[in-house]
Amino acid sequence: MAVDVHQTSSPENPHSGDDAAALIERLGGVITELIDRVESDQLLGLSDDGLVAVLHEVERCRNRLSVVDQHLVHAVEASQLNHRLEYRTVGKMLYSCVRIPWAQAQARVRASQDLRAGHTMTGQRVAPKYPRLAAAVATGAVAPAQADRAITCLRQIEQLPWTGPADVAQADAALAGPATVFDPTEYETVIRRVLAHVHPDGALADDQVHESTRRVALVRNRDGSWRLEGHLTPVLGQKMATVLGPLTKPQDGADGPDVRTTGQRTHDALEAVFDRLLRRGDNPDSGGTPMTILVTIDYHSLIHDTGAGQLADGTPIAPRTLLRRAAQADIIPVVLDAGGAVLDVGRSRRIATLDQTRALIARDKGCSFPSCDRSPDWCERHHILGWLHGGHTTLSNLTLLCLYHHHTFEQTGWHCQMINGLPWWIPPKWIDPEQKPLINHRIKRPGLGPPDDGPPDDEPGVA
Repeated sequence: MAVDVHQTSSPENPHSGDDAAALIERLGGVITELIDRVESDQLLGLSDDGLVAVLHEVERCRNRLSVVDQHLVHAVEASQLNHRLEYRTVGKMLYSCVRIPWAQAQARVRASQDLRAGHTMTGQRVAPKYPRLAAAVATGAVAPAQADRAITCLRQIEQLPWTGPADVAQADAALAGPATVFDPTEYETVIRRVLAHVHPDGALADDQVHESTRRVALVRNRDGSWRLEGHLTPVLGQKMATVLGPLTKPQDGADGPDVRTTGQRTHDALEAVFDRLLRRGDNPDSGGTPMTILVTIDYHSLIHDTGAGQLADGTPIAPRTLLRRAAQADIIPVVLDAGGAVLDVGRSRRIATLDQTRALIARDKGCSFPSCDRSPDWCERHHILGWLHGGHTTLSNLTLLCLYHHHTFEQTGWHCQMINGLPWWIPPKWIDPEQKPLINHRIKRPGLGPPDDGPPDDEPGVA
């Protein structure tokens, strides 16, 4: 729904309305002209000092626009525009109508409430709730995210039963100056010191501050992926860091260096944690069945790796992804014939039994890929000869692999062979032209080596 920004002035501010709208329109023209200039590479001729100065000035202008945001939010609230457009809150309107990320929308609402200088009906100026921080933000020297962090801290201090206006004013002054100087990491140290000063007995207890601000949002994107956002209490954050830390280390080994980014390694570590949780089998039931993820797919797509299966919420999943993950207890394929009838539910044929898993742990002692040191708790059961290609769920066709190697070994050209009842890995020719079999050091016994004639005929070969 289009909204006319050219409105008449209001008693609260007689200079608003058409004048402000005209200025905003002129600003759009200036930005268009600026883009034309920079696209013609006019910035490339600047000196180092000149380029740094431009960086600072552009950021200052960007930050100063947050003051305009504060008054825009107030205008929407005062006119109740969000209600006329059927949005329950201004934050929801910013998120859905203007397409601002939810966290930023909420931050703009908080800034409007706490940093905006207003006027009474008679035209008298009303100071912002946090005047020192508001003044710093108005100069453009404070980024909106930094300002919101300070606002959150000041609101926490206000909520404490033993603080008063003087304490809040002192904290406002203590936070305003550093916000214009320090980077986000250093500024967090300033915030901790201010909070410690207000509560010298120790760190603003969880039940008073952190518990009230704790949140986690798991948002499904349009393409089927998910976005994780949140604010964790110090205790939960430390728990997650303790669990994920060892799993995020680069997995350099026989297959070469780990090329994943830090974010990708953290993602994979989180997936490994949930894989382990789902494999335990003692999770709460969902809909009367143990917690599992069912994927529906027709037989033709499964056999020929065409089309896609569907998760319960309709998200598509590629057949090759399903086959790679379906040997685990967390994803179970439900195979349909052309008419939609269920041909098979994969758990009974694909999942190793508890006794088989114990035997794998005793034999492989963890991930069997050469040089990998992942323990059995963080490993998945892998069919050496794929189940779809006739491989059986037997010890002679199973090995343990960590999440990383289970997902990547095929891409890099490795394959596994069972030799004398143990899993040996054959490197690709670009790593070893002779492709000599390798075995993980935890599995190999003194004097053990692969026979010259390769694996026995009755044992599976290529993964």
